[in-house]
Amino acid sequence: NEFQDKLAPHEFFKYRKQGIEPSEIPEEVRADIINMVLNATEEELFTVTKLENFHYEPTKGSFNKVKCEVCGEYTYERYIRVKDGKKVCITCAGHKIDEFTVETPKVK
Repeated sequence: NEFQDKLAPHEFFKYRKQGIEPSEIPEEVRADIINMVLNATEEELFTVTKLENFHYEPTKGSFNKVKCEVCGEYTYERYIRVKDGKKVCITCAGHKIDEFTVETPKVK
């Protein structure tokens, strides 16, 4: 869209095309592109259209549990990952703990 065209020549993407991680790009370059996005209007950022013949059906929640094949912890199946062909919990899958991850202590 037009906003992406506006961002494309920004210096930030020149760094990214060289394989430089965002955290390694100079702060002033990162701050500038972040401010461009934060200061953009909704009209610049989003295109909203009605989808014909679309019917939304929410996914039903499941309380089914699966036993992690590494640590033996029971985990709700929506949180199970497959690693090396095994059904494993998020921790055993090697996912890093971040601000969005709620970790419960393992019972030994």
